Amino acid sequence: AKEAEEVLGGGGAGPEGRADAMRMRAQSELIPVTAAVEPTPKAPVLSKPLNPAISNVASPRGRERLSMPVTASMVMKQTLNAEEKKLTTKVEKMRRKKRSATSSNLANMSAPETTICHPDLLRDIDKLQLQEFAKEHFQSQKKGMLRRSQPLTQMLSWVKEPLAGSLLKLPSEKLSKEASRISKLMMNYMEGKTKKMSADEIAVDIVSKGIKNIELRDEIYCQLAKQTCFNPSRESAFRGWELFLFAVMGFPPSKQLEPHLVNYWKEHQKLPSKENNFATYCLKQLPKISALGARGRLPTVTEIQKYRDSPFRVTNFGVTIDEILEREREKEPERTVPKLLEVLSDAIFRLNGHLTEGIFRVPGDTEEVNKLRLQIDEGNFDTSYIEDPNVPGSLLKLWLRELEEPLIPASLYDNCIKNSGDASAAAVVADLPAENRATAEFVVGMLQRVGEHHEKNKMSLSNLAMVFAPNFLRCPDPNPQVIFENTKFEKEWLFSLLSHLKVHDA
Repeated sequence: AKEAEEVLGGGGAGPEGRADAMRMRAQSELIPVTAAVEPTPKAPVLSKPLNPAISNVASPRGRERLSMPVTASMVMKQTLNAEEKKLTTKVEKMRRKKRSATSSNLANMSAPETTICHPDLLRDIDKLQLQEFAKEHFQSQKKGMLRRSQPLTQMLSWVKEPLAGSLLKLPSEKLSKEASRISKLMMNYMEGKTKKMSADEIAVDIVSKGIKNIELRDEIYCQLAKQTCFNPSRESAFRGWELFLFAVMGFPPSKQLEPHLVNYWKEHQKLPSKENNFATYCLKQLPKISALGARGRLPTVTEIQKYRDSPFRVTNFGVTIDEILEREREKEPERTVPKLLEVLSDAIFRLNGHLTEGIFRVPGDTEEVNKLRLQIDEGNFDTSYIEDPNVPGSLLKLWLRELEEPLIPASLYDNCIKNSGDASAAAVVADLPAENRATAEFVVGMLQRVGEHHEKNKMSLSNLAMVFAPNFLRCPDPNPQVIFENTKFEKEWLFSLLSHLKVHDA
């Protein structure tokens, strides 16, 4: 009665008034809930109450009052659940359809078609020369939602995205992550993305990683072979070959990878494009870096800039004496020895190198030596700015050591070793080709002049023979033990040559 009076504003307290009051109160409680749904004449009553506590209500009228708002809320909740279920079912069907399409694509996946490549790559050549190496040394590469293993042809072909890990089976996770970083650097260089680092700085970083870590060298070469194989962008492929060039001038591949890499480069020699020049130059540099080992010093940006054009310009280093003289005789027909030898020899004596203690034994500043080398390769033979005689002295030894064919040909090596201890050593010079004989006599005459001042420079003929023997003779046997045992015979032969060969003043 009191509740009815409150609702009706003090209306009657009889049975009819109480019933009307209860109905009005129930309707007032339903207003917030039923405002968002269609009005119904009367909300249905659940056969079973949602809340067990409702069953404990003694009064049927009270039970009706308590159940009505819960029932309306439940109607809305059931409607929302039904809509959500329909949406979920629809999304799941779309996902199943997408997975089915992906599986079909993976099943039909094959090696990249050569039709995506530029015309020069449409020739009938076999670029996948690393397959046998990859079978043994590559780790399994998985891709896609189903994580299926990639075939070797895909593992050895160009990809658009950086590698998530290493190609090779590296011994640690740390090296695998470093291989992934190298892949990103290669991508940035080849695609011209140089916001954070310049292209030259990226090249220095990649080569430095190979010089410092022997376990990453083959990884770098394999990644470069992958990114230059079936690369659809000619410009990107050329930049990849530039990285090949920088790598082969910094560190060698392993003996296991080397023959496969040689075959890969030889295949690219068949192409009538810049790739031919790069491949030819890499093949020429590979034996030298394999014999000498990795550089002891990291490259500089200046060196990278100079090396980039190496396959397309003439050079005085790493070629034969015949090749140098053939080029120089076009302007100077009477020339008998390379101009470089005369320029360096004059610089040594002009700077009193013959009176400098340890000349040819003490190395010159590495930066200055490389600067002079690059300058001479550009055709500039000016040495007036040099102040240290060890700089031209070191470059002269480097030139002899890097000759494509040694000053004393391999065919005469055994003869030199057998006659290392007697005066007949000088007779070998008479058997040399004309260009080699003139060059050998020039160098011997220069060393004899230096040896005359051994009291001041501490470089006797014996000391000079020890320093220059590896630059005159090159053991053809790759066995390290044979090379070591022949060292003393090589020194004895050159000492005999310096002692007995009579030449004109250099």
